[in-house]
Amino acid sequence: MGRPVIVNDMPTIYLINYIKPKDRVVVIDSGAEPHINNGSNLFAPGIIDMDINIKKGIQFI
Repeated sequence: MGRPVIVNDMPTIYLINYIKPKDRVVVIDSGAEPHINNGSNLFAPGIIDMDINIKKGIQFI
């Protein structure tokens, strides 16, 4: 059975895990994960590491 890879024009975790992106990646704290999965915005305290090339307004994975 296949997995959904795009929902509402956004990649799902299945696609992200498959392609393993090298840029525009943000690593979040595990405490922030359930909130992000429920549609909350990501705030600076939840970020552990990120690509230094991400600028304001750029979408990232």
